[in-house]
Amino acid sequence: MSGYRWYFHHAEEGVNTGSLFFRSPDQRVERIAITPDILCEAIRTKHWPLQYPTHRLPSVRWDIRLNQALIVVPLFLLALWVWRRFVG
Repeated sequence: MSGYRWYFHHAEEGVNTGSLFFRSPDQRVERIAITPDILCEAIRTKHWPLQYPTHRLPSVRWDIRLNQALIVVPLFLLALWVWRRFVG
């Protein structure tokens, strides 16, 4: 399965708020359907049979980085508020 590229076949799981501003990998390529014949070939040969078209993905997932910032910044601000309110 090392040759399998998920973003050609299905969308990302879960909520990806960052993809509202930056395209995720599945939004950058055209979808390729997985047929029963492809699955049978993969089982028979123990190798993913598809050759994907040439494509380029950015080295940094900015959508994920934005998601991380949307989690870390509020947590930091909450910790700062708790610190000033109860400790400092």
